[in-house]
This record gives sequence, C-alpha cells and structure tokens, in this order.
Amino acid sequence: MATCSNCGKVLRDDAVFCTGCGSSVSNPSASKSNANYGSSDGQQICNVPLIALAPVEKFYSKKNLKKAGIAVGTITGIVVIILGILLVMALMQNNPGVFGSKFEDTDVSNQVYSDCLALVADVRNDNIDTLIKDLINDEGLADNYKFMSTYEQLFKEARGENPTDLEIMFSQCSFMVAYTEFNARKLEYYRDNMLLGNTVAGDADKFREHADYLYDVLINAESEVELQIIVDYCDEHDIIRLK
Repeated sequence: MATCSNCGKVLRDDAVFCTGCGSSVSNPSASKSNANYGSSDGQQICNVPLIALAPVEKFYSKKNLKKAGIAVGTITGIVVIILGILLVMALMQNNPGVFGSKFEDTDVSNQVYSDCLALVADVRNDNIDTLIKDLINDEGLADNYKFMSTYEQLFKEARGENPTDLEIMFSQCSFMVAYTEFNARKLEYYRDNMLLGNTVAGDADKFREHADYLYDVLINAESEVELQIIVDYCDEHDIIRLK
C-alpha cells in the first residue's frame, strides 16, 4: 500500500494527489486510468485546485466549540456585570441609604440615615396624583398643611429614640428636601394640567432646580457643614425654615 512521501498518509492505489497535504503523487498506474488529467507530453496535469484537496477544519470541531463557549461565557459575564452595576445605580438613586450611612455611626446611624432618605425617595418617586390626593386638603390646592403635618411626624419618628444632635439635624434637612420636592412636583402637576395659568410654569422650573440641588446635597452630605448648606439655601430662597 502506497504512502505519501511528503506527509506519510496512506494513499489509494489510483491516487494522483495526497488527500492529506495535497502533494502530487507519482503513480504510473493512476496516469493510465486518469488520462483526462494528462497533457500531450505525458506529464500529469490536474485542473482541481490543491486547496480543494486539502483537509478543511470543521466549524463544529471540539476546538472551535470550545472557543465559541469561551466567547459566549465572556460576553455573558460582561452583560451580567453591566446589569449588576445598573441595578446598584438604580437602588442608590431610588434609595441612597440602602448601603448605609455616610456619617459616623455614632453621629447618624444607618437606620436613621436609611429611614430619612427612604421618606425623601417616597416623595420623589410616588405618583403625583397620589401625593395630591393624600397630602393636600380638598378645600384648597395651595394648602400644604396636611403634607407638612404628616411628613413632619414621619421624619420625627425616623429619628428613633434618643437621637443625636446630628440625627435631629439630618432628619430636619431631609424633611426640608422632601418638602421642596413636593412643591416642585405639585407646581409641575399644575403646569402640566394648566390649572393655575402661565405663571406656574416659571415657578415649577424654579422649584425643580431647588429640589434637585438640595437632594444632591443631601445624599452626598457627610458632615454637619454640608447639612448646613441645605439650611442656608432654604433660608436664602425662602423655601422653608428648619423645623
């Protein structure tokens, strides 16, 4: 049985080319039976490209399947990481206190910090129709008494028993931020539903700026100095005084 002189692959008796490496095979018997491959001078000529005779690696080979599996696993891992980051960002945005207090535990405990910011997040995230219905008296759209009395009590309860001075200040500032957010959303509601005329549009935009600024200060505050910024800002813009 003949073998290829180039790669050693076993050849058929009538082989003209090696199916392993594509090399030409000197085979007198094959020349006779494959005359259509010959030329006038007796030399063998093949019209089939050698590349067509060379072995082709299948895509579904174990090697390629392993590579594909690694690629899919890598992509899946990246997607999971990205989704995890987005989830954490969403949690921090909706309830910044979920991962604990930025203050020293002895100054503002994790529980007080988280409860106060959760109340602020409620006002920022709740449907405004619910806020209007639950927190404003039916007799007058501009009456904020029910909101103030209700939320003042909630923020006082969030302090817990025997609060530190800074916990009291943090809960008060949180109330001020929530109140500002409530007014911004209320004015936006009036504007969008055309309830109080064109002057409301300017007031809504102004209170939206106040609310977003104060919220940003609150969730990034780590000391009494930064909380004082909220007090001074509200006093300067006559929004609400510290309760």
